[in-house]
Amino acid sequence: MRPGALPTPEASVAPVSLTIPSLAIDMPVTDVGVADTGQMELPTDPAVAGWYRYGADATSTSGRILIAAHVDAVDYPIGPLARLRDVPAGEAVRLTAADGTSREFVVQSLTYYEKASLPTAELFERGGPSALVLVTCGGPFDSQTGHYRDNVVAVAVPR
Repeated sequence: MRPGALPTPEASVAPVSLTIPSLAIDMPVTDVGVADTGQMELPTDPAVAGWYRYGADATSTSGRILIAAHVDAVDYPIGPLARLRDVPAGEAVRLTAADGTSREFVVQSLTYYEKASLPTAELFERGGPSALVLVTCGGPFDSQTGHYRDNVVAVAVPR
């Protein structure tokens, strides 16, 4: 995922946990930026999600709050967001912020994109209506490249 040009970071309230009760997902969230490759950084451990700190924060009323995690990794077990593929529209998602506040979202869509076709401009949108975007890997695993073919993207809107 390539997020594009970096804005100047402003004071923000970071999300610290993500919960999807129906999928038994309750995972910590840490802030991440952009790797040397130009792609969004991700925590190495699939049990920890990364929040893109140059986008909307946990309390933003506009823009996309983008959170992503690996589905698995060589030195770690399968992570909680591996279950994202099973989230139906209408499911509740809770985001808890560093200031102790929580926001409720409702899943609006779940889409698989081939990585080359991922609509990054849309997913990293800093304006427009508020939405929570959750991203992980999915689809078939390519043992030659060591990567999954697709990204699984859930978009949730404020409740």
